[in-house]
Amino acid sequence: MKKLIFLFLVGLFFIPKILFSQSGAQVPAYDFSLFKEGDLLFQDIDCGPLCDAIEGVTQGHQGFDISHMGILVKKDDSLWVCEAIDKVVHLTSIPDFMKRTSNRDGDPKVLGARLIDGYSSLAKKAAKEAIKYVGTPYDSKFSDGDVSLYCSELIYYSFKNANGGKDFFKLEPMTFNSPETGKILEEWKKYFIELNIPVPEGMLGCNPAAYSKSDKLDIIYDSGDFIIKEKE
Repeated sequence: MKKLIFLFLVGLFFIPKILFSQSGAQVPAYDFSLFKEGDLLFQDIDCGPLCDAIEGVTQGHQGFDISHMGILVKKDDSLWVCEAIDKVVHLTSIPDFMKRTSNRDGDPKVLGARLIDGYSSLAKKAAKEAIKYVGTPYDSKFSDGDVSLYCSELIYYSFKNANGGKDFFKLEPMTFNSPETGKILEEWKKYFIELNIPVPEGMLGCNPAAYSKSDKLDIIYDSGDFIIKEKE
């Protein structure tokens, strides 16, 4: 059973500038010129117990902790990250997205992905669909079919709309259980008690960790390794 919860980069070249994360850590700045519209960014956000709970029931590409994702969109000839985070879907600059968290070496805790050959036109269409959702409320209940969106749900519907109403990525039964115990994590129990709703165990949904392992994506950047995979 695949698991739940909550774009990225292409070709990062190091340049001698410094950004600062919210924790105060220094983060290298990069030349973003090789990014493309429709690339996906996967992120390990250090937001405390909730992000730990997200990562506790999901596992991303090669075991990478992933609790968030977004898609690169074009506005006024510039690329932005379109993401569902905090209270609403909005656009975030790539530098601000990158400096949100960093590892011990000061590198952004981000994976970058691009659709495999044959889907490039769909990626651009999905980016244009995603930007239409700017201003949509954040879906804190992780419920499908309402007017709000969580991060990977934004990606799911953007690609579905771009694909003529047909699923591109899939919805899968969600789980909030610990892989070790098979029981719902205490943090999730507390979270949904505060929302006054049952834990949506088994309901259909999506999560960024599962999407990072999709066979429809090439990982083009692995945090800290500065791997560049240029596509023709």
